[in-house]
Amino acid sequence: MGAGDSLVFALPYPPSINTYWKHRVIGKRASVYITAQGVEFRKQVKALISVQDQLIGLLHVSIRLTPPDKRVRDIDNPIKALLDALTHAGLWQDDSQVKRLYVEMLGKGQGGALVTVQQYQGELQC
Repeated sequence: MGAGDSLVFALPYPPSINTYWKHRVIGKRASVYITAQGVEFRKQVKALISVQDQLIGLLHVSIRLTPPDKRVRDIDNPIKALLDALTHAGLWQDDSQVKRLYVEMLGKGQGGALVTVQQYQGELQC
């Protein structure tokens, strides 16, 4: 992917972060695991993404979310599950490469996430 090029993916609406990961305690050990719903979402994303090579460098990701129903939703809730699934699908090495993230929540629709990925062209400043 060169400067100015974009990759665009139409993906299913991500599950709530509250249903993506769960915690369990066995004896004195606590562990975190991905639920069956989370595993299924990862499989769907991986099946829809076809990339030859992982993206390298810093990235700008734009996400347009269309919820499947009229329930009130927090805009940040589906983001972690979506970025995790994109990492698992091999789009990039790690979602820490994302240095600019734009998220837009649209009105009720079919339920989906339109994801656009570009090389990050800005300067990192503290």
